[in-house]
Amino acid sequence: MTDKFHSPLYKAKGKGAAGDGVHHWWMQRLTAIILVPVTLWAIWQFKSAEMTLRELLILPYNFVAAIIFIFTAFYHAKLGMAVVIEDYISNIRIRFVTLILLELFVMVTVVTTLTTLLYLQV
Repeated sequence: MTDKFHSPLYKAKGKGAAGDGVHHWWMQRLTAIILVPVTLWAIWQFKSAEMTLRELLILPYNFVAAIIFIFTAFYHAKLGMAVVIEDYISNIRIRFVTLILLELFVMVTVVTTLTTLLYLQV
């Protein structure tokens, strides 16, 4: 049966993530709240320590803070960029491809950054 007899609301149901907006908003705020103390910690460590990056990251609490910072910062950035892409790219195909490229970029960058951190541990 064709869709021409259905209302726009009927056609829109099930297409899109209608409940994800609130979750997305909360995750953006939560990551921002987490980033504040971790960023201040990183700035304080780099300013006060007279050590190299490798010497700083050998300490377990600095290593854990660096991992938390990496995951949180990239997730926060991905959420923000996704909003910009969804708001300003009107062509659905280009928007979809751009969102996929964003996901891939974030994954590759996080893996590369974590690999570098682990390499500094050796």
